[in-house]
Amino acid sequence: MLLNILSNFCDYWWLAWCIPFFMGLSLGYFIWAKFAKRVRLLEDEIIKLKLQLKNK
Repeated sequence: MLLNILSNFCDYWWLAWCIPFFMGLSLGYFIWAKFAKRVRLLEDEIIKLKLQLKNK
């Protein structure tokens, strides 16, 4: 299969479009998940600090 793809690359033109698309999609998801987790942690910290200020 691999040798067939290398010898007839024009028959598999859709791979040149699909592979970067899915790689970019997965990279975007991982970056978004990282920052979403950070936002959740910071929001929790803000809530804790507000409770500390309210109790004083």
